[in-house]
Amino acid sequence: MSNKKPASIGKRGKAFPLGTTILPHGINFSLFSRHAESVQLLIEQIDREQTEEYVFDLDPQYNRTGDIWHILLPLKHARIRYGYRVDGKTEMAAGTVFSHDDILIDPYCTQLMPREWGKESRYGKNPCCEIHTG
Repeated sequence: MSNKKPASIGKRGKAFPLGTTILPHGINFSLFSRHAESVQLLIEQIDREQTEEYVFDLDPQYNRTGDIWHILLPLKHARIRYGYRVDGKTEMAAGTVFSHDDILIDPYCTQLMPREWGKESRYGKNPCCEIHTG
């Protein structure tokens, strides 16, 4: 993703339900990660003319409740793609592996962007979860 804009419009949000929840005043994003030390939410707002890309750094003191990372964004756009970048200590013996370079799919996502036949997958490289609010 190029031209990513750091963003600070997010509010604390709620830990539950996990995944995304469309609310009258925005979209709540919630992700479980017990061993994460930092989480970024990457958003692409898709318009007919252009795509705007944003990065939200979740504050572990403000946007974390127990093992749940969460943020509420005042988004009302009709088509949004999102994914998470999660970082922490990799401990193979404990089964925890982190790579800040990978963009993760929300396990509660209900729609992934379709793959184009014969083209390389964008999964892991770009936000691939989709939300249609309109």
